[in-house]
Amino acid sequence: MYVTNSWFRGSMNIQFMGMDMSFPWRLHETPNNATPPTNVANNDLLDFLSQTTNQTFTHDGITYTMVVHGFTAAGANNTCAATLPGGVTPVNQFSTVETQVTYGCLWASVEQVRNVTVRKVVSSPYGTARRRASPSRATRPSTARSGTRTSP
Repeated sequence: MYVTNSWFRGSMNIQFMGMDMSFPWRLHETPNNATPPTNVANNDLLDFLSQTTNQTFTHDGITYTMVVHGFTAAGANNTCAATLPGGVTPVNQFSTVETQVTYGCLWASVEQVRNVTVRKVVSSPYGTARRRASPSRATRPSTARSGTRTSP
């Protein structure tokens, strides 16, 4: 592929339970300046810009949505396991090696939508906080002293 731009955007559109879901992605088509061609600096990078969708569905009174977790390396014979292997964490970036076919597994799940309310409370550990006047508005203490001063 020869291109003049190095960044591309698109959407992975899927249909799930009769709903159209869209997950925007971005591809960085690197300039391939490093040698050899398989140098990791030449790898093209794909990542999802949003790993959740606005589409939800309800089953037995509980609301769910689809969540894209990310990519893992493909297993034996370039296949993906039916479930995520233990100890493996998907990452939100897929790296393709130049001049080679690159395989990977994309993981997603149906997750319960849980509404969260954040309530911010500000309190003073000493009771009601008092606002202090700034030195420009307050009477400044006198710097004149009586008595003698000795240097250390």
